[in-house]
Amino acid sequence: MPKKKRQTVIGIDVGGTNIKGVLYCKDGSILGEPLKIPTPNQHNELIEAISDIRGDISGLAISKVIATGLALPGVLNVETGYRSLNLGIDGQPFFQDLYEKMGVVYTVNDASAFLIAELAVMLTNDPIASLVYGTGLGGAFAHNGKIIDGHHSHAGEFGHISVPRSTLEKYRLPPTRCGCGKQDCLELWISATGLKHLSKHIMGCDFVTSEEIVDLRKGDLEEVWSAWCEISAHAIGHISLTLDPRTIFIGGGLSNVPGVVEDVRSACRAVGVFPKEFKIPDIALSVGRSNGGALGAAQFALQKHSGAR
Repeated sequence: MPKKKRQTVIGIDVGGTNIKGVLYCKDGSILGEPLKIPTPNQHNELIEAISDIRGDISGLAISKVIATGLALPGVLNVETGYRSLNLGIDGQPFFQDLYEKMGVVYTVNDASAFLIAELAVMLTNDPIASLVYGTGLGGAFAHNGKIIDGHHSHAGEFGHISVPRSTLEKYRLPPTRCGCGKQDCLELWISATGLKHLSKHIMGCDFVTSEEIVDLRKGDLEEVWSAWCEISAHAIGHISLTLDPRTIFIGGGLSNVPGVVEDVRSACRAVGVFPKEFKIPDIALSVGRSNGGALGAAQFALQKHSGAR
């Protein structure tokens, strides 16, 4: 009797810098190497790029591709439209054009996709959260094994909580307006883009990468890294005191800095973002790390496709 071919799902994660894609098998494995292409900053080119990477991934499949999942930054609402501060496509008929180009694609917030990937591994009903350090700063929350989107799909927008004024003054950081319209959002200072802003205002450096932080965080960039960890501690504090998750998973490019979990935990204690009798939640690196969004998008598509049958 011929062996039954494995069914596969495509997961695509659109970030402010890169689009990543994986070919995911129903048995939980990833087939082949993840693909990555630059993210265009125009609406039509973005739709084309998403379609192109799906086509490239489909070419890797030796079995039937049954669904495609797409993780996107920002607020996803099919009725009111798609808004993303980091893609520059606000006001465009994104979902309509996506459907006309690609047919049915299951869309999910990128940080939610990231947490879906963790849920698939943990199989837990405990409250957990994610904090994703990408071009922006994303987040999500889950309880009883399900993502909590909230009534207006705004849950998890941790990047738009404000940094305490005392912290800004400590590191000589100027009041800055975020693209969302608010003042001094966390995203402005601890996303990958925010790290560059920190280094510019603290050290006068025009450009700092995660690789440079790895090499110099205990030397020339020590104050920059200290500020980043302290502001991250405030993010952890806000999430914990509001939602009380058992674990906060961190991901994105800056999660690859060695010792980042220990440094942020130390900052949580040093800065005093938690009352003395409160416990700091577990802080852990994500399973998928930089590919977590694409992996979660594939798992989300698989769930939706199975439920639609």
